[in-house]
Amino acid sequence: MELKLTDEEASTLWCPMARVNGSNRTERGVRAPGSECIGSRCALWVVDNDAKVLTRVAENQRATRVEDAGKRPPDDCEFVPATARLPAHWRTDAPARGHCGLIGGVK
Repeated sequence: MELKLTDEEASTLWCPMARVNGSNRTERGVRAPGSECIGSRCALWVVDNDAKVLTRVAENQRATRVEDAGKRPPDDCEFVPATARLPAHWRTDAPARGHCGLIGGVK
């Protein structure tokens, strides 16, 4: 399993430090509601990378309209038209990733 997680991915995991009514498990040993990982809102969270903006130059670098840019990349990208200083390109935001500090360093 990938240990470098987004906040959304982390929220599906159980936190061993969380306590609900003094415990982190129900009487049946099941994860107690409210004991999920809170990711980057936790004091133990370690950021592995900051959110990044990824770009991909368009086939037609002089395009000012999305229709003229050429083939659209497969991922969810936003078109940025050409300017006098920059070529037309596709832009997407990559979410920040991190891990629980209780597990130590992650390579």
